[in-house]
Amino acid sequence: MTSFATFMIDGGLLPLVILIFVALEALALFLLKRRFGIGPGLAPMAGSLLSGGFLVLALYVALVGGPATIILLCLAASFVVHLGDLVWRLRESGSALRPRGEGLRTQGSV
Repeated sequence: MTSFATFMIDGGLLPLVILIFVALEALALFLLKRRFGIGPGLAPMAGSLLSGGFLVLALYVALVGGPATIILLCLAASFVVHLGDLVWRLRESGSALRPRGEGLRTQGSV
């Protein structure tokens, strides 16, 4: 007889439960911001939620024996969303992606 943990992992149910919690977290972020005006809201967290969701989806496909192509696509989507989120956060903070020292020159410097 298998244990509950083995059943959850081998049957692929654990990643589905995690995806449900990710969806509930997104809903909570949306509702907290909309109803009470607290928290970051959904937009600033969308990249993190989507990136994590794609990673969990890749895990699910791997556990149920899905095709490697789908796993690769999920991982690639997670990476792309993560990079987009990183760029968005850098722009929001006022940071610019430029080499170190650039932008430090004054009018009189060469």
